[in-house]
Amino acid sequence: MPLTLTPALPNAFHRYFAGWTRIEPRCRSDHATAGLEARTADPLWLLGREWQFGEFRAEDAGSPVSVEVAYRTARLRQLVVRRPDGSLAPRADLTMPLETLVEREPVHWERDWRQRVRVGQQFERFCRDNLGGAATDVIAAYRATLGIEAVKANELVDTDRATRRYRHLMANKVVDGWRVWSAPTETLPPGAEAAVEALKAWWESLYSEPADGVDVWQPDRLDYRLTAAAPLGAGAEVLLSAPSYRNGDFDWHSCRDDSLPVNWDTAPAVPGTEQATQKYAPTRVTFGGMPLPRYWAFEDARVDFGGLDVGTTDVAKLALAEFALSYGDDWFIVPLELPLGSCTRISRLTVQNVFGESVNVPPARTVGAAGWARWQMYVLNRSGPQGGFADYLFVPPAIGFREESEPVEEVRFLRDEGANMVWGVEHLVRNGLGAPVDGFDAQLEQRALQRETSGAAAPAPAAAPAPGSVPPLSYKLATPVPANWIPFLPADALVMLGTLFRPGTASVRLCRAQMLTNDSADEPVPVEALTRLLSMKPSNANPLRWLDEEAVPREGVKVQLTRQRVRWTDGKTYVWLGKKVLTGRGEGSSGLRFDVVK
Repeated sequence: MPLTLTPALPNAFHRYFAGWTRIEPRCRSDHATAGLEARTADPLWLLGREWQFGEFRAEDAGSPVSVEVAYRTARLRQLVVRRPDGSLAPRADLTMPLETLVEREPVHWERDWRQRVRVGQQFERFCRDNLGGAATDVIAAYRATLGIEAVKANELVDTDRATRRYRHLMANKVVDGWRVWSAPTETLPPGAEAAVEALKAWWESLYSEPADGVDVWQPDRLDYRLTAAAPLGAGAEVLLSAPSYRNGDFDWHSCRDDSLPVNWDTAPAVPGTEQATQKYAPTRVTFGGMPLPRYWAFEDARVDFGGLDVGTTDVAKLALAEFALSYGDDWFIVPLELPLGSCTRISRLTVQNVFGESVNVPPARTVGAAGWARWQMYVLNRSGPQGGFADYLFVPPAIGFREESEPVEEVRFLRDEGANMVWGVEHLVRNGLGAPVDGFDAQLEQRALQRETSGAAAPAPAAAPAPGSVPPLSYKLATPVPANWIPFLPADALVMLGTLFRPGTASVRLCRAQMLTNDSADEPVPVEALTRLLSMKPSNANPLRWLDEEAVPREGVKVQLTRQRVRWTDGKTYVWLGKKVLTGRGEGSSGLRFDVVK
């Protein structure tokens, strides 16, 4: 305010030597608690406080009262996943979550004896429900011909001790569910045809498995690859691809746009597309801890933006706090609902304010020549020579929340610079009961079972040298490595196996190798992998023989096999078995050395 304490001075003095005095609160005590309490006195005093806080100051803007949105939507009509051999496998049922369609693989429960018993028990329940008093004789006939059997002599080497005890306990006491499931119908004992059909329907409702029985996991890349198409018009479509989906959480940023240039406005409509104009009443954006627009409104104290621990270099935190505290009241939202599995392009957004003015709002993005000058959100990169970015919004049929089991199998890939190779460490493997066990302990038990079966004795500890004598030198071709470490050696794929070399990739790839047992009491035999991912047995239809070098970064990766369960938008429940890749724990050292004398 102008200084008017000396009225006797001439006006010229105030023109050349103007001054102001700030109005500041005066505390009669040592703290400002009373002033911050904002106590009310009388209506006139309350109006004065509102004037001081600027609540009577008008802004040169009008509040929006109506928003008109013109848009066009194209729904996904085709999904194709790529098999390990390069062929394509269509997935026609797009009513289930996309993660389920891509990740699910055959359960192979014939290797899980506990599951075989459970399915057999369920079969006996169906027999009792459908046959009544005659069920006892039918169940007895099935147990005699298709019951759980004790471990045979030729199965001793590959059966762990826990599974041996379990099969001995359940032998001839329950029907073997797998034998009933896999046996031809004409070879089954008569009288339980309805129970067999009910059993198969029950299992199909329990687990979601691919109809063609093919696991589309790419073992050499440690990921999944898929392509989706949304017809837009006659001869025009939106083509999306996920070149490397591996972390178990599919979202819009997992894809890229592979479409040819297409005009959304002129393409004729086809079934599955929607073109509409909607009007909405905008509402203010609200969030927890948001400052209220009026001074005398009590705010939610659950979020305290003023209590953020922010440094001078925390630009993201500072921007968030600035938005929340200063500009949070300037944003509005309109509820444009879009279907899952759709691509939507907004062609026009018109806002009408309280003054009757209509304003066309352009897209809130700036696309510059340099990457640092570009600002945009929720857009897909375009592949191919044209480059650029897509101008539509992709809403994938992805899962927001799921229930996930602990890993039933886990393989850790890590780099060993000392040995110049990559190791696949079987951290968790499944025993014959389907339970995850430590991979190293499982390999030790496997080796002990091999000795028991062959009659070989365990290696005796080395005798201590006599006092004062010089111990003899010992030579080892290679130092021992934990049995659950599976090696991968760098090799030239063009020279070794040109048929597996993919054009456009580096010729150096990681070739699956095999370690031999190195105990003095045993003959050297190959160490077999126990996990589904690394198994080379004929029963594994998708073995890992080659591995792209870029698939294992310096920090390593973890591949986990888990059971997952989700309840979808239509109320159905889906349970499947799938893999995902997580960040590893860094490099490792196997201690492998050759030609050791000590």
